[in-house]
Amino acid sequence: MEEPLSRALAYASALELVGFGLNRIGDDHGQAVLAVAEAMTVDLEAVQTAWRQIMAASSRAPFRRGPKRRPRA
Repeated sequence: MEEPLSRALAYASALELVGFGLNRIGDDHGQAVLAVAEAMTVDLEAVQTAWRQIMAASSRAPFRRGPKRRPRA
């Protein structure tokens, strides 16, 4: 999961560069591309943070093989 998230963030950065380039040459669509790239980055960073928290919590949790069974009487 970490690798696809990192790739998606890199794509958002590339899209941001496209938006900057379009703005620089005076294309009105540059601002829209920048807005999409910013929204993607915010959302993907939130997902990445949540994923890292889940992974950190799972590494701290004790390993369990399943539900505890009651001893037979």
